[in-house]
Amino acid sequence: MLKPFTTERLAIRQLQIQDAPGLSRISDTPAVSQWMAFMEDGFPLEKAEALIASQNDTKEYFFAVRLSDGTLIGAMGVIDHPDKTIEVGYWFGVDHQGRGYASEALRATLDPVVATKLKCHLRRKVK
Repeated sequence: MLKPFTTERLAIRQLQIQDAPGLSRISDTPAVSQWMAFMEDGFPLEKAEALIASQNDTKEYFFAVRLSDGTLIGAMGVIDHPDKTIEVGYWFGVDHQGRGYASEALRATLDPVVATKLKCHLRRKVK
C-alpha cells in the first residue's frame, strides 16, 4: 500500500512477519491492549503473526513505526473500508508514549494514504 518513508525521528514501513515478536512485545500489556478491540485478551506472538499475515486479505494494512536506530516503538493501521472511507489507528509501547511519536507518524502517514486513495479513486472513474 505505502512505500517505506521516514520523518525527522521515525522510519515507517508495512509490518512484515519478522516484526511479529517485537510487535507482540510492545503490545501485549494491558496498558496498550486495553485500548485496542482486536487485542482483547492480550496480544501474544500468535495474534501478531496472524494480524501481519492477513493484511492483503482484509484490506487492513499495518505499519511498523521505528526510531532511526531501528527500535520498534509502535504500529499504525490503515483500513480501507468498502464505503470508500479510510480509518487510521495507532498504538505505541508504554515506554514510547507521550513523546509526540504518534502525532509525527500520523501527520506523515495521512498525506500518502490520502494521495494513494485519491489516485485509486481517480483511476476507477477514468476507466
